[in-house]
Amino acid sequence: MVGARIAHTIVLSAVVLSAAFFFVGPAARAQGTAEPKKLSFVDASSNNFPPVNLLDNEGRLTGFGREIADAVIEAVGGTVEHFHSPIWTEVLEALASGRADFIHDTGFTEERTAFLEYSEPILSMDERIFVSSERKDINGFDDLRGRNVACVRQHITHLYLLNFPDINCVVVERPEEGLLAVLEGEADAFVYPKEIAIFLSHEMRLRDRFKMVGDPLRTLNWHMTARKGDTEMIALLNQGIAAIRGSGEYDRIFETWFGEPLFAGFSRREVELFVAAAILITLLMTGTVLGGVFGWRMRIGRNQLATAAIENRKIHTALEESERRYRAGVEATTDWIWETDAEGRFTFVSDRIFDALGIDPKVLIGKDREEIRDTIPELLSSPGYLAMREAMEARRTFRSCRYPYDRLNGTHGTIESNGSPVFGEDGVFRGYRGTATDVTKEIEADKSLHVEQERIGAIMKNVGEAIITADEMGQIESFNPAAERIFGYGPDEVIGKNLRTLMTGVDQENHDAYLETFLRTGQGKILGVGDREVTGLRKDGSEVSLELSVSDMQLGTRHLFIGTLRDITARKSTEDQLRQAQKMEAVGHLTGGVAHDFNNMLGVILGSLEMFLNKRDGEVEGAFMVERAIAAAEKAAGLTDRLLAFSRKQPLQPLPTDVNALLKDLSGLLDRTLEETIEVRFDFGEGVWPSLVDPHQLETVLVNLAVNARDAMRKGGQLSMETANVTIGEQEAAAKSGIRAGDYVLISVVDTGAGMAPDILEHVFEPFFTTKGVGEGTGLGLSMAYGFVKQSGGHIEIDSVPGEGTCVRLYLPRSRAAVTVSPPQADAPGKRGGGEKVLVVEDDPDVLDVLVESLLLLGYTTIVATDGDSALSALDNTPEVRLLFTDIVLPGGKSGLDIVRAARERRPDVKILCTSGYPNTDPEEIAALNVPFIAKPYKPKALAKKIRAVLDLELQD
Repeated sequence: MVGARIAHTIVLSAVVLSAAFFFVGPAARAQGTAEPKKLSFVDASSNNFPPVNLLDNEGRLTGFGREIADAVIEAVGGTVEHFHSPIWTEVLEALASGRADFIHDTGFTEERTAFLEYSEPILSMDERIFVSSERKDINGFDDLRGRNVACVRQHITHLYLLNFPDINCVVVERPEEGLLAVLEGEADAFVYPKEIAIFLSHEMRLRDRFKMVGDPLRTLNWHMTARKGDTEMIALLNQGIAAIRGSGEYDRIFETWFGEPLFAGFSRREVELFVAAAILITLLMTGTVLGGVFGWRMRIGRNQLATAAIENRKIHTALEESERRYRAGVEATTDWIWETDAEGRFTFVSDRIFDALGIDPKVLIGKDREEIRDTIPELLSSPGYLAMREAMEARRTFRSCRYPYDRLNGTHGTIESNGSPVFGEDGVFRGYRGTATDVTKEIEADKSLHVEQERIGAIMKNVGEAIITADEMGQIESFNPAAERIFGYGPDEVIGKNLRTLMTGVDQENHDAYLETFLRTGQGKILGVGDREVTGLRKDGSEVSLELSVSDMQLGTRHLFIGTLRDITARKSTEDQLRQAQKMEAVGHLTGGVAHDFNNMLGVILGSLEMFLNKRDGEVEGAFMVERAIAAAEKAAGLTDRLLAFSRKQPLQPLPTDVNALLKDLSGLLDRTLEETIEVRFDFGEGVWPSLVDPHQLETVLVNLAVNARDAMRKGGQLSMETANVTIGEQEAAAKSGIRAGDYVLISVVDTGAGMAPDILEHVFEPFFTTKGVGEGTGLGLSMAYGFVKQSGGHIEIDSVPGEGTCVRLYLPRSRAAVTVSPPQADAPGKRGGGEKVLVVEDDPDVLDVLVESLLLLGYTTIVATDGDSALSALDNTPEVRLLFTDIVLPGGKSGLDIVRAARERRPDVKILCTSGYPNTDPEEIAALNVPFIAKPYKPKALAKKIRAVLDLELQD
């Protein structure tokens, strides 16, 4: 009877306790919990990740992640605003800049732990393979080899599949496109997180068209994240996550968006009710049995005690084993473990502190941190230590608090501590438990890395070549100052953008294909092939010629591409100018050689015709035909003069010349030469220097330029000739390529004519190149000007714009000597000879025959030589020689100038006259000898006048 009462009492008590637990307990707990402080937060997230995040019909953020964020913050007594963007980098930037306090949907990667703190996981999703429901040849990951697999650009699955070269990634922008690519046959499979792919297939009403095959590739955890070091925010988020999991709110939200609970079975409340019912039934059964138990208690008492002793022994052994494993783990780590009581006194410190600091852990037991400040000097002045003390006083978790210390051996270092408050089951604060470690080497390594980064940064900043780095998607990560100068962009304008921004043409079109091929096969069209010439696109839309070399480096699982670029625009311009100069030089040699032979033939023709005409003096018959032949030969001689001018082989007689005075004298001739519809304007610079130039040749050049301008202004216009002093510096001379630094007299000839296109300007200085019609010009005017100016030691430039006109600039060397005024030339006293003996040196037999006959007709006696040695021998052996008449170009190793120099030493009494149709000797050398000269071809009358002038007017020293 007594046993029955006891049993009924126990059952009744159990029922009451159970009811209290389920119906009174929550209310009591709620009343006993202090109302949390209201807090406001900003949450950031991407809005294109359904069903975790998506926009509703009105453009508002919704989805699993949004509801989880609201529930977590509400659970900790706060409110939340939402910032969202379709661009992940903008979400990260919002967090980094402080515009957001946390992100509610971040996938975990090791790389992101460098700048993010992670909460407990809020979602786990498997990466799965999705294929068409009719597909039977793909049953797992190995079946994807050699096939086309759809993946979302820059998603974790995309980066993962890039590690398998034999899988061809079909890159899409959105997961819906990946599913459609499978149905449309553009891809054999689609790899993506299971829950999202299933959700999208439901939304697209295509669920029955797909199936999952094979095992999960990986399981991805999604977390809430805060800025690195914001452990307080993470602690708050973890608190809210635990609260909604415990209340069942998490399961409700998950089932709403994913269609099934995350964990199969009952909700937590249902489990609690089930457990309570089980306890109640157990107590009822126990009460019923207790009456019988008391009847048997004496008989089995000893067995129960023995069993209890055995169980106690097992528990004790298990505790000892657990303690042993704990101690082993503590000793195995490089950190040391510490614990304090509620007053902050150390109750436990592991032995590892001795290895790091040389401190015996026993001396710390019972002391608080204030008491050991002498053991670790300057402890209280450290910001890290103060932050730790502040957290401990507020009973918050702290992470990565660093402060300095001195080891007992006198060396210095840094400690990093982590700790969490410990509460008993009754909610009473018991103290702190944490870890600490010596991070001195890590800090030193960070400093070294920082110094190295600064050094690399300085190199990147000061190197003359552009250096650009980009990730495996071609997005720019760094952009040095040299790249800024070349492209015109600032780093903030291009970092994060694709390299295509800086490209043109084929490179821009094929850039993505280049990268994809390299990442998939390791082979590239640019990498590893050395320097390659490309065309870059500047910010202003202009193009720039570049030399590019590309290398790559592996950073963990990702590639970094490094491009080095050199601006070769100036070099290409110099190369083009050099090629043009070499071409002009080659053409000059050709034309000079032709002129030499042609002049000899013209000399024979002119001499023979004039002698023939003189012998038939008075006979009218045939005279006009001879005169016409002479005129044609003279015209051909003028043509060869221009060829020699272009080839820079014409004999010049440079004199200090007043350019302004020369132009004033030329004005009358220009007025007669040009049309009345053309206005001629002169602009004479003040104080223009004298120029060392052949004035007669300069006049010819200016007249030719005026005639060209006239032909370009068929309907009239204005021709301007301007003079000025200019000084060319070293830099400008290098840029112009073809002019030496120094002082020059500049003559600018400007017309308002039709102008010329760039492709014509490239050829205007070439002989026989002309834009005029057949018979309207020889094409030698500008080439003659080019050769004359270059031979004079100057420079010539031409600019032209179609429809606007042309400007030709002549840079003529400055003369430091006074201007030479040439006296009027008096006629020679007599043109015929008086029997003087002339030594004729000529290697061409036809020219020699005509020359000797002409001299005989003029009244001179002659001896002849065909090379230098025979000429000097004749000079030595014939004392009656009065005049040496020699060609400059001779065979046998001695030129006419060699003969002149030897003659002046051996026979200073002998007069000298030189001739040539192509003096391949430097014209400056001819001028330096101050030798009278007559150019081939010449008429007998001109020759007679020149010889008498040499013999009678004492033109030589």
